[in-house]
Amino acid sequence: MLIDRGDPVAGIELLTRGGGGSALPHSPGGWRGWDLERLTQGWLALGRQEEAAAAAREAAAFAEASGLRFAACTSLRARA
Repeated sequence: MLIDRGDPVAGIELLTRGGGGSALPHSPGGWRGWDLERLTQGWLALGRQEEAAAAAREAAAFAEASGLRFAACTSLRARA
């Protein structure tokens, strides 16, 4: 929500702190894919393309490993 409300710095901080780092390993279940997509958008809002690309790659890897359709959808959003 913070990223969508125009505060990407706070949103990224909240996601990475609560999620256990930039790969968000502590985000639960399918929500990890969603969180990674939001992280991608936060990095893009700050003009940080490398970090955004890394989050999108992590989202794709998680989607493939988990086999969750929701994760696959959010992975596609992250790549867009």
